[in-house]
Amino acid sequence: MIEEHTYNFRSLGFIRSPYKQKFGTPRQAALTPGVTAYLELNTNVVPPGSLEGLERYSHIWVLYFFHLNKPGNPSGKVKPPRLKGQKMGMLATRSPHHSNPIGMSLCRLKKVDAVKNTLWVEGVDAVDGTPIIDIKPYIAAYDSAVESHDPWDKVEQDHLSIEYSDQATQFLQTSPIGTELKTIIDQSLCRDIRDSETGEYASKVYRTNFLDTDVHFSMTGDHVKIQKILPKTL
Repeated sequence: MIEEHTYNFRSLGFIRSPYKQKFGTPRQAALTPGVTAYLELNTNVVPPGSLEGLERYSHIWVLYFFHLNKPGNPSGKVKPPRLKGQKMGMLATRSPHHSNPIGMSLCRLKKVDAVKNTLWVEGVDAVDGTPIIDIKPYIAAYDSAVESHDPWDKVEQDHLSIEYSDQATQFLQTSPIGTELKTIIDQSLCRDIRDSETGEYASKVYRTNFLDTDVHFSMTGDHVKIQKILPKTL
């Protein structure tokens, strides 16, 4: 039997994203290419000079810890949302519920601020406050497998239409964050973010937090209706 070992890692910093809760956060960074976030790095862990040269890359891998996962051992099989309830082995999926709850996202690097130890990125699928484990540059010659194959290219990808109520439209038109917020809503909610087992609840109104707002919406078939947008309440 292989001995079990435990290792300690220090957080490099935190992801600051517009997603304030797990529900509504996209499942893959590539699904939200227009959503901006920044990586706030701890100078005690990331010493001066660590970011030098990083600005020469267009993309970076961000490795992080799923800190909101419930404690306990994961199941050997999980149900990926795209498989509509079918099970796959845990290690054959990108589920956040692995033995070690580590996530990774490929993000477009927009800006490097070495003075503030901050990286601005586009395309993010992590909750605000997620602790960063590591950052590595994306190198196409090594990271892109030309002859790769996977079962997901045959899985139907939902793409829902989005309609805004009069109240939601007015909020977006008058709010200083309206343009950014609409991009987040359009790219995040065009996918069915409900659990695969929740079924169809045409009359149910869901709520999630983007930036400093509460977004209330309903989902029917392949259609999303943004019912209202309100300033975030505690």
